[in-house]
Amino acid sequence: MKKETQKKIGVRYLVIKVINFARYAKNRVMAYLRECILPISCRLVSFLPRQKTAGRKKLLIVRIDAIGDFMIFNPFIAYYRKFFKDYEITLLVNGVNRAMAERHLANKTIDRIMIFDRKKSNSKFFYVASLLKNIRRQGFDIAIYPTYSREIIGDYLIAASGAAEKIGFDGDYRNITVRDRNKTDMMYTALMPASKDVLPEPERNKEFTEGITKKFGFEISIDSYFPVFTPTAEEAAAAETLLSSAGYDSQKKYAIVCPGSSDPQKNWQIEKFAEVITDLHHTYGLETIICGSGQEQEMAEVLKKMLAFPIIDLTGKAPLPIFGAICTKVKIYIGNDTGTTHIAAAAGLPVVCVVGGGIDRFFPYGNPKTRIAVYDTIQYEKTASEPVLRYRMMHGTEKNVKVGQVLEAVREILEKTPDDTEI
Repeated sequence: MKKETQKKIGVRYLVIKVINFARYAKNRVMAYLRECILPISCRLVSFLPRQKTAGRKKLLIVRIDAIGDFMIFNPFIAYYRKFFKDYEITLLVNGVNRAMAERHLANKTIDRIMIFDRKKSNSKFFYVASLLKNIRRQGFDIAIYPTYSREIIGDYLIAASGAAEKIGFDGDYRNITVRDRNKTDMMYTALMPASKDVLPEPERNKEFTEGITKKFGFEISIDSYFPVFTPTAEEAAAAETLLSSAGYDSQKKYAIVCPGSSDPQKNWQIEKFAEVITDLHHTYGLETIICGSGQEQEMAEVLKKMLAFPIIDLTGKAPLPIFGAICTKVKIYIGNDTGTTHIAAAAGLPVVCVVGGGIDRFFPYGNPKTRIAVYDTIQYEKTASEPVLRYRMMHGTEKNVKVGQVLEAVREILEKTPDDTEI
């Protein structure tokens, strides 16, 4: 690579870091201001009349977390339909998960969707107040917040509902301070107990759901609860069209690589992804498709300039369900601990995930032969006996992961598969 090209790549890489830091700083400031006015807004909303329930009772499920957490929670939505079969179920979700939530609407496992726009909540003071007001007026009978790492805004969304039953998780303090938790715990009529052990997130969701069965006396066992994504005919056709327009050749073998995430601290270095893609190309004859959100387009450009051969770039072009359909047409997925990783796993694709603070909780889960987490083993061993400390110390250690570790995981998947058509 020429020095001039290396310099340009270095500058663009620096620009990405500056932009990411600016976004992070802005979000932190706005989140602080939002949390200051939340109690006042919720108090004012509590004086508003609630819509009287006529006919069916109403259930609110709040899941305002990011893509990965929502994907892991997906299988449990069907259980709530079985539990509360006579209720009108409303699912309040983060806007980034709208398309996935609409699939539940089409399957009739829920009746309505409400959207929480995190960007607006961080930039517009009156947005959250308006949302609280809307929730209050729905007249929900039961409001459930089944998230282990609760957020203060989620607690206030539940409180604003005015529901007779307000149920949360007696979880950890990852996203909320002890002081705030002491206040918001009192807003609930019940908190589902949680094991103090470090559990994979599917098991944690199962723990909460089993608590619901005991509280309401439901005689339904929680058996199948790992996320599964099966594309519809429309989603598969849209994926085919997108791939065809991008130069996809069905006679070739492909890998999907997602080099970004919503949290820049969790991102493995771009140059390391480039080394892995190059090895896949030369060793296994695998072509590469890179994907990600529209905010990761600059990162995608930097990555492409580091390669000596062309790849397919679908960054910002594949909505989540279409991305899931694309996953059914490739051999392997490689990425950070981010939402697309969990969609790929749900679609049945072998996954290699570079992970730090989420190890033991968010990844791996399912078949250990095809769901491989790669992490800083030295730092992990140092803190292995202290789960809480381990999470804090492991967060951000993704950058210590070596290229050889990822390639070893790739080989474990590709070379130990007896049939090329069944990975």
